[in-house]
Amino acid sequence: MRRDWRSSEVAEAPSQPPSEEPGRGQRRPLLVVADLDPGLRLLLKRILTATGYEVRLVGSIQDLAAVASAEKPVGLLVSTSLAGGQTPQLLRSIRARSDAFVLGLVTELAFNLDESVDDSIPVPFRDDELVLKVAKAHRRARARQKKALAFIHDALMIDLTLNEVSLNGRRVSLSRLEFGVLRVLAENEGKIVAHDQILREVWHDRSSGAIGKLRHIVHLLRLKLGYDDVGHSFIVTDSRAGYGLRSGGANSIHVSPSPRG
Repeated sequence: MRRDWRSSEVAEAPSQPPSEEPGRGQRRPLLVVADLDPGLRLLLKRILTATGYEVRLVGSIQDLAAVASAEKPVGLLVSTSLAGGQTPQLLRSIRARSDAFVLGLVTELAFNLDESVDDSIPVPFRDDELVLKVAKAHRRARARQKKALAFIHDALMIDLTLNEVSLNGRRVSLSRLEFGVLRVLAENEGKIVAHDQILREVWHDRSSGAIGKLRHIVHLLRLKLGYDDVGHSFIVTDSRAGYGLRSGGANSIHVSPSPRG
């Protein structure tokens, strides 16, 4: 059960990042929390400071943009109410100039954040859910820094820093879930990724019903990405294992034979 964020109790939750243990005199990883509600900002600061982060609180678009540009935070937690319908554009603009991960604090479901955030945190939230999502986003941000661009094919480019996809030089509009699936495949370019792994990383769910959602998202991705110049889909299906992205030629990924029947 989610508790009201106004509760003063702060639960302990496991977390990996920040794993870069700062030495004496060194700064802890910086997170920026941007929300209009001072009470929520203070609660988030209490929780995240306890997990090893330095936390900066801001309450306006201008302050968020300034801190994101000048302070080089590792992550941003931004309320969807901060800039109204302009929130997705604001976040994409910040991401274009920053390596920080972005988590959306969703107080209402009116906005489709799509690829402008790494994940969303519903408000009210559970403390352990918040900490785990921040830790996961931080880990993935570190991975992106090692592999910022993924060139899957001459015609297809996936930018894992800006969360953008282009095909023959033209941007492809993807939903957050579509990009989430594509990101997992891009990070494992040239390999088949198991269904369970994709479901765990994108949906946090490995139920039989989630498999149907995954198949639907892959179908939509195929429609949007189309085919390469020799007529092959960019996404390879291994019916016994999962999905993969071609890194080049048609035979670049080994696919196990389909079971009979």
